[in-house]
Amino acid sequence: MESNTLILPFHRVSITRMPIPRGIAIFNKYVTNQLFLLFAGWIPPLAIVNHIGRNSGRNYRTPIMAFQYENGFVFALTYG
Repeated sequence: MESNTLILPFHRVSITRMPIPRGIAIFNKYVTNQLFLLFAGWIPPLAIVNHIGRNSGRNYRTPIMAFQYENGFVFALTYG
């Protein structure tokens, strides 16, 4: 089995790396993520991950998609 394959109880997903152009990453950081943060926590499946930078100590808020599955959650990450 390949090391870039994720096996979940309900299906098999093959993960391939697809580089995102720098311009899209910057747009997402300053526009898309800020827009999603307005709705995250209020509209399912949007949720917020609060974390602290390990070097800077800065607080970060990252919007993600979280889906309830059996006794836990599945988190969908857009990239990164």
